[in-house]
Amino acid sequence: MTKIYPKLYVGPMSKLCVDAVIEHNADSSEKLGLLPSRRQVETEMLGGGYVNSWTTEIFSQYVLSSEGTIIQRDHAGPSQGSSQDDGKDSLFSDIDAGIKLLHIDPWKKYKSIQAACDSTFDLMEKCLERNSDTKFEVGTEEAIRPMSSRDVEKFLKLLKNKSEDVFKAIVYGVVQSGTSVIEDRNIGDFNPDKSREMCEIVKDYGLLTKEHNCDYLTPSQIRQRMKCGVDSFNIAPEFGVTQTKILLDLLEMNDSVKERKDFIKKCVDSEKWVKWMLPGKKDDLFLAQICGHYNFTSKEAKKCYSSLHEDYSLDKIVKETFRKRFSEILCVLQE
Repeated sequence: MTKIYPKLYVGPMSKLCVDAVIEHNADSSEKLGLLPSRRQVETEMLGGGYVNSWTTEIFSQYVLSSEGTIIQRDHAGPSQGSSQDDGKDSLFSDIDAGIKLLHIDPWKKYKSIQAACDSTFDLMEKCLERNSDTKFEVGTEEAIRPMSSRDVEKFLKLLKNKSEDVFKAIVYGVVQSGTSVIEDRNIGDFNPDKSREMCEIVKDYGLLTKEHNCDYLTPSQIRQRMKCGVDSFNIAPEFGVTQTKILLDLLEMNDSVKERKDFIKKCVDSEKWVKWMLPGKKDDLFLAQICGHYNFTSKEAKKCYSSLHEDYSLDKIVKETFRKRFSEILCVLQE
Protein backbone atom coordinates (compact mmCIF):
# COMPACT_ATOMS: atom_id res chain seq x y z
CA MET A 1 0.00 0.00 0.00
CA THR A 2 1.58 3.27 -1.09
CA LYS A 3 -0.85 5.43 0.87
CA ILE A 4 -0.38 5.55 4.63
CA TYR A 5 -3.67 4.73 6.34
CA PRO A 6 -4.43 5.36 10.04
CA LYS A 7 -3.66 2.70 12.61
CA LEU A 8 -6.56 3.84 14.80
CA TYR A 9 -10.10 4.67 13.68
CA VAL A 10 -12.50 6.39 16.08
CA GLY A 11 -16.27 6.23 15.93
CA PRO A 12 -17.81 9.75 15.90
CA MET A 13 -19.83 9.24 19.06
CA SER A 14 -20.43 12.97 19.54
CA LYS A 15 -19.40 16.35 18.14
CA LEU A 16 -16.85 16.59 20.97
CA CYS A 17 -15.38 13.27 19.89
CA VAL A 18 -15.10 14.45 16.28
CA ASP A 19 -13.55 17.75 17.38
CA ALA A 20 -11.01 15.90 19.55
CA VAL A 21 -9.95 13.79 16.55
CA ILE A 22 -9.65 16.85 14.29
CA GLU A 23 -7.62 18.72 16.92
CA HIS A 24 -5.35 15.72 17.45
CA ASN A 25 -4.74 15.43 13.71
CA ALA A 26 -3.87 19.12 13.47
CA ASP A 27 -1.13 18.63 16.11
CA SER A 28 0.19 15.16 15.27
CA SER A 29 1.84 13.38 12.36
CA GLU A 30 0.18 10.11 13.47
CA LYS A 31 -3.33 10.64 12.15
CA LEU A 32 -6.60 9.16 13.39
CA GLY A 33 -9.46 8.16 11.12
CA LEU A 34 -13.15 8.82 11.73
CA LEU A 35 -15.49 5.88 11.34
CA PRO A 36 -19.22 6.73 11.10
CA SER A 37 -21.77 3.94 10.98
CA ARG A 38 -24.95 4.49 9.00
CA ARG A 39 -27.04 4.99 12.13
CA GLN A 40 -24.62 7.60 13.44
CA VAL A 41 -24.31 9.62 10.23
CA GLU A 42 -26.57 9.09 7.23
CA THR A 43 -27.43 10.87 4.01
CA GLU A 44 -30.16 13.51 4.14
CA MET A 45 -32.41 11.50 1.82
CA LEU A 46 -32.46 8.68 4.40
CA GLY A 47 -33.08 10.93 7.39
CA GLY A 48 -29.65 11.70 8.81
CA GLY A 49 -28.12 10.17 11.93
CA TYR A 50 -28.30 10.39 15.71
CA VAL A 51 -24.85 11.98 16.20
CA ASN A 52 -25.30 15.75 16.33
CA SER A 53 -28.21 15.27 13.86
CA TRP A 54 -25.53 15.11 11.16
CA THR A 55 -26.26 14.14 7.58
CA THR A 56 -23.48 12.58 5.53
CA GLU A 57 -23.24 15.74 3.50
CA ILE A 58 -22.87 18.10 6.48
CA PHE A 59 -20.60 15.75 8.44
CA SER A 60 -18.23 15.29 5.50
CA GLN A 61 -18.05 19.01 4.88
CA TYR A 62 -17.35 19.65 8.57
CA VAL A 63 -14.56 17.06 8.82
CA LEU A 64 -12.96 17.42 5.40
CA SER A 65 -12.73 21.20 5.67
CA SER A 66 -9.84 20.49 8.06
CA GLU A 67 -6.96 18.76 6.31
CA GLY A 68 -5.53 15.50 7.55
CA THR A 69 -8.58 13.50 8.66
CA ILE A 70 -9.72 10.43 6.74
CA ILE A 71 -13.36 9.39 6.94
CA GLN A 72 -14.12 5.72 6.51
CA ARG A 73 -17.72 4.62 6.29
CA ASP A 74 -18.23 1.74 8.71
CA HIS A 75 -20.60 -1.15 7.97
CA ALA A 76 -22.02 0.14 4.70
CA GLY A 77 -24.42 -2.15 2.90
CA PRO A 78 -27.90 -3.65 2.99
CA SER A 79 -29.98 -3.24 6.15
CA GLN A 80 -27.14 -1.56 8.06
CA GLY A 81 -29.07 1.69 8.45
CA SER A 82 -32.30 2.55 10.21
CA SER A 83 -34.46 0.86 7.56
CA GLN A 84 -34.37 -2.17 5.31
CA ASP A 85 -32.63 -1.21 2.06
CA ASP A 86 -29.96 -2.36 -0.37
CA GLY A 87 -27.47 0.22 0.88
CA LYS A 88 -26.75 1.75 -2.52
CA ASP A 89 -28.26 5.21 -1.96
CA SER A 90 -26.22 5.55 1.22
CA LEU A 91 -23.01 4.45 -0.49
CA PHE A 92 -23.50 6.73 -3.47
CA SER A 93 -24.14 9.65 -1.12
CA ASP A 94 -20.92 8.81 0.73
CA ILE A 95 -18.94 8.90 -2.50
CA ASP A 96 -20.57 12.13 -3.67
CA ALA A 97 -19.76 13.71 -0.28
CA GLY A 98 -16.07 12.89 -0.66
CA ILE A 99 -15.78 9.72 1.44
CA LYS A 100 -13.31 7.55 -0.43
CA LEU A 101 -12.86 4.60 1.96
CA LEU A 102 -15.89 2.36 2.45
CA HIS A 103 -16.42 -0.74 4.56
CA ILE A 104 -18.70 -2.99 2.52
CA ASP A 105 -20.55 -5.21 4.98
CA PRO A 106 -23.57 -7.18 3.70
CA TRP A 107 -23.14 -9.85 6.37
CA LYS A 108 -26.06 -8.65 8.46
CA LYS A 109 -28.35 -9.71 5.61
CA TYR A 110 -26.34 -12.52 4.02
CA LYS A 111 -24.82 -15.22 6.22
CA SER A 112 -23.48 -17.55 3.51
CA ILE A 113 -20.00 -16.79 2.21
CA GLN A 114 -21.09 -16.99 -1.43
CA ALA A 115 -24.06 -14.65 -0.99
CA ALA A 116 -21.99 -12.16 1.01
CA CYS A 117 -19.25 -12.33 -1.61
CA ASP A 118 -21.73 -11.68 -4.44
CA SER A 119 -23.23 -8.71 -2.62
CA THR A 120 -19.82 -7.29 -1.63
CA PHE A 121 -18.58 -7.50 -5.22
CA ASP A 122 -21.76 -5.97 -6.66
CA LEU A 123 -21.58 -3.00 -4.29
CA MET A 124 -17.86 -2.49 -4.88
CA GLU A 125 -18.33 -2.57 -8.63
CA LYS A 126 -21.14 -0.01 -8.53
CA CYS A 127 -19.12 2.26 -6.22
CA LEU A 128 -16.15 2.15 -8.57
CA GLU A 129 -18.44 3.09 -11.44
CA ARG A 130 -19.47 6.11 -9.38
CA ASN A 131 -15.85 7.02 -8.56
CA SER A 132 -12.91 4.92 -9.70
CA ASP A 133 -10.74 6.23 -6.82
CA THR A 134 -12.92 4.57 -4.17
CA LYS A 135 -11.18 2.15 -1.77
CA PHE A 136 -12.69 -0.57 0.42
CA GLU A 137 -12.61 -2.68 3.54
CA VAL A 138 -14.24 -6.12 3.33
CA GLY A 139 -15.35 -8.73 5.84
CA THR A 140 -17.22 -8.32 9.10
CA GLU A 141 -16.87 -8.43 12.87
CA GLU A 142 -17.56 -11.33 15.18
CA ALA A 143 -20.77 -9.83 16.59
CA ILE A 144 -22.38 -9.86 13.12
CA ARG A 145 -21.03 -13.10 11.66
CA PRO A 146 -18.29 -15.17 13.35
CA MET A 147 -15.65 -16.31 10.83
CA SER A 148 -13.02 -19.01 10.90
CA SER A 149 -9.68 -18.60 9.13
CA ARG A 150 -10.95 -20.97 6.45
CA ASP A 151 -14.05 -18.78 5.97
CA VAL A 152 -11.90 -15.69 5.48
CA GLU A 153 -9.68 -17.44 2.95
CA LYS A 154 -12.68 -18.75 1.01
CA PHE A 155 -14.33 -15.32 0.99
CA LEU A 156 -11.22 -13.49 -0.24
CA LYS A 157 -10.51 -16.13 -2.88
CA LEU A 158 -14.06 -15.95 -4.25
CA LEU A 159 -13.90 -12.16 -4.28
CA LYS A 160 -10.56 -12.03 -6.07
CA ASN A 161 -11.66 -14.61 -8.65
CA LYS A 162 -14.56 -12.35 -9.66
CA SER A 163 -12.21 -9.58 -10.77
CA GLU A 164 -8.61 -8.87 -9.89
CA ASP A 165 -9.06 -5.24 -10.97
CA VAL A 166 -11.91 -4.70 -8.51
CA PHE A 167 -10.01 -6.62 -5.82
CA LYS A 168 -7.09 -4.18 -6.17
CA ALA A 169 -9.33 -1.45 -4.75
CA ILE A 170 -9.51 -3.26 -1.38
CA VAL A 171 -7.30 -1.83 1.38
CA TYR A 172 -8.44 -3.71 4.51
CA GLY A 173 -9.63 -7.19 5.39
CA VAL A 174 -11.39 -7.61 8.75
CA VAL A 175 -9.87 -10.09 11.18
CA GLN A 176 -11.44 -11.55 14.30
CA SER A 177 -9.84 -12.66 17.56
CA GLY A 178 -12.63 -14.11 19.71
CA THR A 179 -13.53 -10.98 21.69
CA SER A 180 -16.35 -8.44 21.58
CA VAL A 181 -17.67 -5.35 23.38
CA ILE A 182 -20.46 -5.60 25.93
CA GLU A 183 -21.56 -3.09 28.58
CA ASP A 184 -18.41 -1.08 29.36
CA ARG A 185 -15.81 -3.77 28.78
CA ASN A 186 -14.22 -6.09 26.25
CA ILE A 187 -15.21 -9.71 26.81
CA GLY A 188 -14.43 -13.12 25.41
CA ASP A 189 -11.19 -15.05 25.19
CA PHE A 190 -8.51 -13.61 22.93
CA ASN A 191 -7.39 -16.35 20.54
CA PRO A 192 -3.88 -15.55 19.30
CA ASP A 193 -3.81 -18.55 16.95
CA LYS A 194 -7.01 -17.45 15.23
CA SER A 195 -5.82 -13.86 15.04
CA ARG A 196 -2.44 -14.85 13.63
CA GLU A 197 -3.91 -17.22 11.04
CA MET A 198 -6.44 -14.65 9.85
CA CYS A 199 -3.80 -11.94 9.62
CA GLU A 200 -1.51 -14.17 7.60
CA ILE A 201 -4.30 -15.01 5.16
CA VAL A 202 -5.38 -11.39 4.73
CA LYS A 203 -1.78 -10.27 4.19
CA ASP A 204 -1.22 -13.09 1.67
CA TYR A 205 -3.91 -11.38 -0.41
CA GLY A 206 -1.98 -8.10 -0.22
CA LEU A 207 -4.33 -6.39 2.24
CA LEU A 208 -3.93 -4.61 5.55
CA THR A 209 -5.62 -6.17 8.57
CA LYS A 210 -8.22 -4.40 10.71
CA GLU A 211 -9.86 -5.54 13.93
CA HIS A 212 -13.19 -4.09 15.08
CA ASN A 213 -14.49 -3.82 18.65
CA CYS A 214 -11.18 -2.87 20.22
CA ASP A 215 -12.81 -0.69 22.88
CA TYR A 216 -11.41 -0.83 26.44
CA LEU A 217 -8.30 -2.83 25.46
CA THR A 218 -5.22 -2.23 27.58
CA PRO A 219 -1.85 -1.44 26.00
CA SER A 220 -0.71 -5.03 26.59
CA GLN A 221 -3.85 -6.40 24.90
CA ILE A 222 -3.21 -4.17 21.89
CA ARG A 223 0.39 -5.39 21.75
CA GLN A 224 -0.85 -8.99 21.69
CA ARG A 225 -2.87 -8.24 18.57
CA MET A 226 -0.05 -6.35 16.92
CA LYS A 227 2.24 -9.35 17.42
CA CYS A 228 -0.34 -11.45 15.60
CA GLY A 229 -0.28 -9.04 12.66
CA VAL A 230 -3.18 -6.62 13.25
CA ASP A 231 -2.41 -3.33 11.45
CA SER A 232 -5.37 -1.12 12.42
CA PHE A 233 -7.95 -0.92 15.20
CA ASN A 234 -11.51 0.41 15.48
CA ILE A 235 -12.84 1.95 18.71
CA ALA A 236 -16.28 3.51 19.02
CA PRO A 237 -18.74 3.01 21.94
CA GLU A 238 -15.98 3.45 24.53
CA PHE A 239 -15.83 7.16 23.76
CA GLY A 240 -19.60 7.58 24.01
CA VAL A 241 -19.63 5.86 27.40
CA THR A 242 -16.67 7.94 28.59
CA GLN A 243 -18.38 11.22 27.67
CA THR A 244 -21.63 10.16 29.33
CA LYS A 245 -19.85 9.26 32.57
CA ILE A 246 -18.08 12.62 32.60
CA LEU A 247 -21.36 14.47 31.95
CA LEU A 248 -23.18 12.66 34.76
CA ASP A 249 -20.30 13.23 37.19
CA LEU A 250 -20.19 16.95 36.39
CA LEU A 251 -23.95 17.26 36.83
CA GLU A 252 -23.63 15.68 40.27
CA MET A 253 -20.76 18.02 41.23
CA ASN A 254 -22.82 20.98 39.97
CA ASP A 255 -25.89 19.94 42.02
CA SER A 256 -27.91 19.75 38.79
CA VAL A 257 -30.16 17.16 40.39
CA LYS A 258 -33.28 17.52 38.24
CA GLU A 259 -31.39 17.77 34.95
CA ARG A 260 -29.32 14.69 35.81
CA LYS A 261 -32.39 12.69 36.86
CA ASP A 262 -34.32 13.67 33.71
CA PHE A 263 -31.41 12.73 31.43
CA ILE A 264 -30.97 9.35 33.13
CA LYS A 265 -34.68 8.67 32.68
CA LYS A 266 -34.51 9.70 29.01
CA CYS A 267 -31.63 7.28 28.44
CA VAL A 268 -33.33 4.38 30.25
CA ASP A 269 -36.63 4.94 28.43
CA SER A 270 -34.85 5.03 25.06
CA GLU A 271 -33.87 1.36 25.55
CA LYS A 272 -30.74 1.95 23.49
CA TRP A 273 -28.87 0.05 26.20
CA VAL A 274 -30.55 -3.27 25.40
CA LYS A 275 -28.07 -4.48 22.75
CA TRP A 276 -25.09 -3.77 25.02
CA MET A 277 -26.27 -5.63 28.16
CA LEU A 278 -25.46 -9.00 29.63
CA PRO A 279 -28.37 -10.78 31.36
CA GLY A 280 -29.20 -9.56 34.84
CA LYS A 281 -30.66 -6.47 36.45
CA LYS A 282 -28.68 -3.22 36.22
CA ASP A 283 -29.39 0.09 37.91
CA ASP A 284 -30.63 3.07 35.91
CA LEU A 285 -27.36 4.99 36.27
CA PHE A 286 -25.40 2.20 34.61
CA LEU A 287 -27.94 1.86 31.80
CA ALA A 288 -27.70 5.60 31.16
CA GLN A 289 -23.90 5.50 31.12
CA ILE A 290 -23.96 2.80 28.44
CA CYS A 291 -26.44 4.47 26.08
CA GLY A 292 -26.12 8.17 26.88
CA HIS A 293 -24.46 8.98 23.54
CA TYR A 294 -27.63 8.01 21.65
CA ASN A 295 -29.39 10.81 23.53
CA PHE A 296 -26.87 13.67 23.39
CA THR A 297 -29.14 15.74 21.11
CA SER A 298 -32.27 15.29 23.25
CA LYS A 299 -33.91 18.23 25.03
CA GLU A 300 -33.00 16.59 28.33
CA ALA A 301 -29.32 16.55 27.37
CA LYS A 302 -29.43 20.18 26.23
CA LYS A 303 -30.82 21.20 29.62
CA CYS A 304 -27.91 19.36 31.24
CA TYR A 305 -25.37 21.29 29.16
CA SER A 306 -27.07 24.59 29.99
CA SER A 307 -27.08 23.85 33.73
CA LEU A 308 -23.31 23.39 33.99
CA HIS A 309 -21.58 26.62 35.00
CA GLU A 310 -18.17 27.62 33.70
CA ASP A 311 -16.25 25.87 36.49
CA TYR A 312 -17.34 22.57 34.96
CA SER A 313 -16.18 22.76 31.35
CA LEU A 314 -17.62 19.63 29.75
CA ASP A 315 -15.99 20.39 26.40
CA LYS A 316 -12.51 20.83 27.81
CA ILE A 317 -12.61 17.81 30.15
CA VAL A 318 -14.08 15.46 27.54
CA LYS A 319 -11.64 16.44 24.80
CA GLU A 320 -8.66 16.21 27.14
CA THR A 321 -9.80 12.76 28.26
CA PHE A 322 -10.25 11.59 24.69
CA ARG A 323 -6.88 12.91 23.57
CA LYS A 324 -5.16 11.22 26.51
CA ARG A 325 -6.70 7.92 25.43
CA PHE A 326 -5.72 8.53 21.78
CA SER A 327 -2.12 9.12 22.87
CA GLU A 328 -2.08 6.01 25.07
CA ILE A 329 -3.13 3.81 22.16
CA LEU A 330 -0.96 5.51 19.54
CA CYS A 331 2.13 5.17 21.75
CA VAL A 332 1.63 1.41 21.57
CA LEU A 333 0.85 1.39 17.86
CA GLN A 334 4.05 3.32 17.12
CA GLU A 335 6.30 0.82 18.94
